[in-house]
Parts: sequence; structure tokens; C-alpha cells
Amino acid sequence: MRKTKDLVGGALVSMLWPVSDLVLAVTADNGKKFGGHREVGADLYFARPYHSWERGLNEHTNGLIRQYFGKSESLANLDPQQVCKVADLLNGRPRKALGFRTLAEVFAAAGGPAATAGCRRDRDCLPQPVVN
Repeated sequence: MRKTKDLVGGALVSMLWPVSDLVLAVTADNGKKFGGHREVGADLYFARPYHSWERGLNEHTNGLIRQYFGKSESLANLDPQQVCKVADLLNGRPRKALGFRTLAEVFAAAGGPAATAGCRRDRDCLPQPVVN
């Protein structure tokens, strides 16, 4: 699927709309797909090319995701249920920066909807972390 600015902008707006009062900023890469960034409603910052450290949390999260889906596996072909389960696991991880609360707890305390809305809670078909 080709990611156009209309498609990406529309997806960002629909994802952020329910929590728009909680989202202050979004950091993106410099791809053309973020050309419709004014529609997001939050401050949008662009990282400089080849400056991955400007998107540290994003890069760290990518590494966590790749523990479940190997680098050779295309994320475009994943079952949405698997993605949802991994998101549930990552949102349920305690974070030192959050006083060892989970992202889901912090989000709920701020008045956001359940971080796992629409996700099934069973983990029967959860992929196992990939050992490099």
C-alpha cells in the first residue's frame, strides 16, 4: 500500500481525534507522507534526515516491536490481531520514566480511552520474541 499524505494525514487525525486534548506534539520523519501535517491539530516536529536520536522513543519502540516480529518480516503483512496483542503488551510495560506505571495507566489517568480498545485480551497466538 502506498502511503500518501492524504492517507497518512487521515489516519493520524482519526487516531488522535479521541485524545486530541491529551496530545501535545508528534515527531515524524521527513517523508512526503506527512505533508498534510496541519490537519493533525498538535504540534508536529520533523526530525532531521539521518538523525535517528531525535526520535529516540520511536527508535526504542521499533526495537521492542522487532522482538516479536523479526527484521526480515514485513509489517505490512501482519495480522491486525497480532499487532494489537503486541501493542497491549508494550502498553502494559512499566516505564521508569513514568514512575514504573504503564502507558495504559498513565493514559487512563489523564482521561484517555482504554489503550487496548478493540483488542482481545487472550494471548494464545502471540508471537514469541525473536532471538538475534
